[in-house]
Amino acid sequence: MDTDRFEWRKWNNNVGAVDGKISHRPMDVDHELAKLDNTMKKDCDDMMIIEEGSEDEESSDDEDDSHGYHVEDDNSNNDFKPSDYLQAFSHFTYLFTNRKVLVCDLQGVYNTDSVPPTFELSDPAIHYRSKKGRNMVFGRTDKGQKGIQLFFNSHKCTGICKIMELSKKNTHWNKQWHRDFATDMANNCSV
Repeated sequence: MDTDRFEWRKWNNNVGAVDGKISHRPMDVDHELAKLDNTMKKDCDDMMIIEEGSEDEESSDDEDDSHGYHVEDDNSNNDFKPSDYLQAFSHFTYLFTNRKVLVCDLQGVYNTDSVPPTFELSDPAIHYRSKKGRNMVFGRTDKGQKGIQLFFNSHKCTGICKIMELSKKNTHWNKQWHRDFATDMANNCSV
């Protein structure tokens, strides 16, 4: 790694920081006000006599994924920052391993002299969600399920996550990624 020519950066860490900062999800004020308004209307409706068949079912406008991260439409113009790729990579590792492993604490340099530009990384952390309660399977930086949750508390899907289709709305990607991976491995091993 040429740290004289390229800036050493900590792209994300093992407790949820992104680009050196722990960001908190911004509150969606309109969504929260709509929920409050619905609650108040429901309370008023409960006080009134309700005729049979007049109840409306509530619908959810929640944009959060089942992992607890907020899906935003940042970078819709394909103007991605280098850190967007690494955030998507961490997200991908979690989904590709069937929600058992998350690779984070990504640090190193972004080598813009190579074609294409390349991340040169070292010393990642791996969080492992153990069903048997084992701790620190991948060393002392392995925070297990807590580390995974800390990542998703600060993760905001960007355009890269959307391109990779890393959302709960895409139910076919998991099978497709694994199928493509198995095909690539078979082709590379037979050469």
